[in-house]
Amino acid sequence: QCISAWGTPPAEASISTSEVCDAAALKMRVRRRLRGVRQRARRVGACSAKACALERQSCPYDNEDSGEIPLTSAGSGIQSLRGGSQPPPTKMAWHGSVDIDHRRILRSGFTSALLSGYLAVFYFRLLDKIVRLPNSLASIGGPLGGLCSLLPVLTKVAVDVGVYEPVYDTLYMTLQALLRGDGFSMISTQLPKVLKVWTIAPRYWGPVDFCNFAFVSLRLRPLYNAVFSIPWSMYLSAVAN
Repeated sequence: QCISAWGTPPAEASISTSEVCDAAALKMRVRRRLRGVRQRARRVGACSAKACALERQSCPYDNEDSGEIPLTSAGSGIQSLRGGSQPPPTKMAWHGSVDIDHRRILRSGFTSALLSGYLAVFYFRLLDKIVRLPNSLASIGGPLGGLCSLLPVLTKVAVDVGVYEPVYDTLYMTLQALLRGDGFSMISTQLPKVLKVWTIAPRYWGPVDFCNFAFVSLRLRPLYNAVFSIPWSMYLSAVAN
């Protein structure tokens, strides 16, 4: 029956009757699967000309007009059914787009430049004038003097994380809300986020502030702080927005 349906293969093809029957069964299976795919594609309107061309290119058995199957295609199909090597998957290129909120970028840039840039210069100068090592402790030498020299550094870290950081976060959230056009009633809803941010701040700003106050000169401290404020401002922007 298979030979009568597909025709007697030529002698030079050297293909057996079982292979012809396997090729016929393979073609019927592929046709049924493609018929189901086309029905689903028509329902969603996704059967474009490019998709149909790729479909015909990937499956050479779907030839409704011709009653013959290429022997090379039939052989590769039988080999794949018997566990042979599969062709490499087609690489699909992504043609999507990224939604960039330019207003949010401007809001976050202005707020960070004001708080971490301009005001940070005066803040570090004021902090360095207020927190100093007493003369009685500065005259102590030896290992104990080295430990006493760390007291101003640790005090500055404690003031920065415990006092300045919640003020900074509150100003950041408030400015973000005002620049978005929110009313003062909406600003009160942003303030509870400060407590969430404040609990994370010591784990980030503790080591950063210690290096800043211990090893960086006063002139470069605002720049050092501004560099490490970039990832922190990204986190604050995500919380505030």
